[in-house]
Amino acid sequence: MRPTPINSAAGSSPRSNSSPRRKAKHAPSPTSKFGGEPHLAWDEPWPSHNGRPLHFLAQIRLSEIPKGHLPRGLLPERGWLRLWLDTLGYRIEDSVDPGKFRITFEPDESRLLQTRPWPLFDERRLPDWGERWRPFPEAPMTFEPILCLDHRVWRQLNAAIWDAEGPDGEDRLSAFIEKIQAERREANHRLLGDVIELQSDMREECERHARGLTIFDDVSNRLQRTINTAKDRWRLLVRLDSQRHPMNWCWGDAGALNWFIRDDDLKQRAFHRACGVWDNGG
Repeated sequence: MRPTPINSAAGSSPRSNSSPRRKAKHAPSPTSKFGGEPHLAWDEPWPSHNGRPLHFLAQIRLSEIPKGHLPRGLLPERGWLRLWLDTLGYRIEDSVDPGKFRITFEPDESRLLQTRPWPLFDERRLPDWGERWRPFPEAPMTFEPILCLDHRVWRQLNAAIWDAEGPDGEDRLSAFIEKIQAERREANHRLLGDVIELQSDMREECERHARGLTIFDDVSNRLQRTINTAKDRWRLLVRLDSQRHPMNWCWGDAGALNWFIRDDDLKQRAFHRACGVWDNGG
């Protein structure tokens, strides 16, 4: 069965979809993959948050993304992106704590990498832990290009749905959005591209995190206007969707994990400044 996608593109441009195949296999050498154990250099530490080791989710070898899948210059042509999540603590502390999400970047693909065993941790001492402390099933990652709507275009189309005359107009607009955005396909993983924000304004959450605020904090009208202007500087970097098979991933109510990054940080390859937001789904 063909792999599920991670999409990559800005606006309605091509994006590269990476996906795990149904039958999980052990990756024999360092390559893009979902789950399993990470490939790390000897001096790369295992990330942690508040004393808890982070769960390894995926690694992307940027040189494996086919040419033409992504807008040129947005990502380095070589290097490793690795995605991590504090699955042991997501029910214990503030669920919007950006420290629970992590992206690490290794720019040198020529470094010797080895599979790193998982660090020991007794999750039984946690009052209410999330995922079991063991690797997720391992699955190879492949890439395919896909079109993606810019979130501002999505907002305009969404407003047009309500203004459309009669059910036929609304149905046509809905069908167009679903076809372009491919929102309903299983495991809609993405690299770059954009995302339809159904529950909350995730870019505003990221901008508030950067200012030491939560989405629940009251702010002045002046500061809110500043946040509304600044939030569009954040772009989707990576999205990992829920996927039962083979990954056993179910984020909240079949939601998704989203990492956003500001354009300036992306240009500087400051991936550690990316902000993670949990889209809880339905």
